[in-house]
Amino acid sequence: MVKASKRILLIAPHYFNYDVVIKDYLEKKGFVVDLMNDRPYNSNIFKAIIRVNRSIIDHYLSYFYKTQFLQISQQQSYDLLFAIQGEGLTPRFLKWMRAKIPFTPMVYYLWDSLENKPQLQKNIPYFDRVITFDYKDAKRIGFDFAPLFFSRKIKFAKSAKSAKSAKSLYDISFVGSIHDDRALVIKNLKKNLPHLKLFVYLYTPSRWIFYIRLLLNKDFFETDFNNLHFEQLPYDEVQRIRKQSKVILDIHHRNQSGLTMRTIETIALQKKIATTNSDIKHYDLYDPHNIFILDRKNLKIPTSFFKIPYKPLSKNIIDRYSLHGFYKATIGPYLDNNDHISKKEPLIAILMTTFNGELFLEDQLDSIKTQIHKNWKLFVSDDGSNDKTLSILKSYQKSWGKSKLIIHHGPKKTFSHNFLSLSTNKKIKADFYAYSDQDDLWLPSKLSVSIKALQKESSKKPLLYCGRTTYVDEHLKLKGLSPLYNKPPVFQNALVQSIAGGNTMVFNTHTKKLLEDMGNKEIISHDWWTYLLVTAAGGKVIYDEFPHILYRQHEAGLVGANNSIYGNISRLKGLIEGRFKEWNTLHVDALRSSNLQITPSNDSILAKFVFGRKGNIYQRLRMVRLIGLYRQSWQGNISLNLAALLNRI
Repeated sequence: MVKASKRILLIAPHYFNYDVVIKDYLEKKGFVVDLMNDRPYNSNIFKAIIRVNRSIIDHYLSYFYKTQFLQISQQQSYDLLFAIQGEGLTPRFLKWMRAKIPFTPMVYYLWDSLENKPQLQKNIPYFDRVITFDYKDAKRIGFDFAPLFFSRKIKFAKSAKSAKSAKSLYDISFVGSIHDDRALVIKNLKKNLPHLKLFVYLYTPSRWIFYIRLLLNKDFFETDFNNLHFEQLPYDEVQRIRKQSKVILDIHHRNQSGLTMRTIETIALQKKIATTNSDIKHYDLYDPHNIFILDRKNLKIPTSFFKIPYKPLSKNIIDRYSLHGFYKATIGPYLDNNDHISKKEPLIAILMTTFNGELFLEDQLDSIKTQIHKNWKLFVSDDGSNDKTLSILKSYQKSWGKSKLIIHHGPKKTFSHNFLSLSTNKKIKADFYAYSDQDDLWLPSKLSVSIKALQKESSKKPLLYCGRTTYVDEHLKLKGLSPLYNKPPVFQNALVQSIAGGNTMVFNTHTKKLLEDMGNKEIISHDWWTYLLVTAAGGKVIYDEFPHILYRQHEAGLVGANNSIYGNISRLKGLIEGRFKEWNTLHVDALRSSNLQITPSNDSILAKFVFGRKGNIYQRLRMVRLIGLYRQSWQGNISLNLAALLNRI
């Protein structure tokens, strides 16, 4: 039985009361659910503004949702935030929310394709998990996939026989909003199949919206005005019409592949369906006895399809498309058996270093505890703290167990030596490894997202996951995002630039072996060094454009944000003074002092880099171009060529 104390914030559109249906289902499972509409108002004008140009009311939307959240939450915490569609949500509000509830998993479900609603893409970076009903979006972008569900409000047909015995007034029926080419499809279907008893109810929210669409879409001229209505049919009436139909017609939007709610509901009604969506073939519910795929260019349905009996689906398939199946595929993993460690989950060794970190250490430990991925062990190397750091660690170790939190004594040199003391320790063994600072906050998805990305790649080579961060101050007030890098993360870049903080990095056993073999070298930082080794060995670096940690900027921090004006000036000053050249010398010496596992092509690049650095001005500039050295921004590339010009490379 689920504890009633678990609290969910549900943000969903008020569409055919599906938000209320989901809320009721969750409350019957024992959860406390607070419900917010995904738009402040349901008026047609407001819907149009949000969909056409949401930015013009961005400030209002952010203010509205902040106010709503504070009123509803009453300063209480949530175990989960579940947003469906979220047309009114803005990045400004979601940034604020992310900092307000940093330990709360935030799940986003899209029941439209991004091609239809491209503005929703701006919301994605602020969620721990993104799920879509469109399997093509899932495959193209890497989202998780979960189909829609049939509502519990549908009176489930006990059998195909009982569904068939219901009085059939119509051969085929369609009830839905008018968009895309639906009017044209219906017109051609009537023309090609004049003998069919066809029921059509095309809905549009207002006359002026319809006439605007009429001007923009020539297919709307094909509308039969006898079928056009400006009021939605009551849900019960929709179901009555479907039950009285032999076949239900589904005309999907040409820009999406996901199955409509109408399609899913035929499972509960045990009704046959004729659909324009050929992608239905990829689903386990597909059976040609029950489903006929329409060709938009040749809209015909054979008479035999209306006569062939409905073939009942298995209970497993029916359950998968039920509301319970939707729950299990989307938010169930966050709410059921929350502390259970699955045997299928790979073990992650988290490598954390500490030194006088008492101010923020507990926040970071708490954020690790709330990870969605539960199978981890935390290895901490303390470098001689003289504040309460060790007592905090021992307190958590007592609570978690000595096998969950293992404390080591650091080398007491530099922070990079301390990190390498862990990453080169052959006694620390796991499936994957993650660096951790002592003062950040990990979002709940931090480990699960990185492991999912790494598991998609070949396990036979070194792999490194890294990415962007969200900058916050010591009070978790948002300051912005780290730079977005788009150029390939390869050896020619790694020689002259570190692209991600170690606090974002997760790597596999092959990368761990590289670090072990190289030993504890004199290097600049563990993150840059790891990036260098993986690319040198021909491994793969996965750079995530979406941030999954809150990177705390404060006076005691060793490394700060690298996208500020001050940071840029500081780096330019360091370049002129020769700091960049010193770093490159350290890396070259470290790379050439051991039997490095380097590919022949990268070995050639390294040799040319070593030789070119010692050459004259012409040779240095030619070397940069010849071996293809580059940094990730145009400003960085100007600095790189300036370094070559001034003999500071």
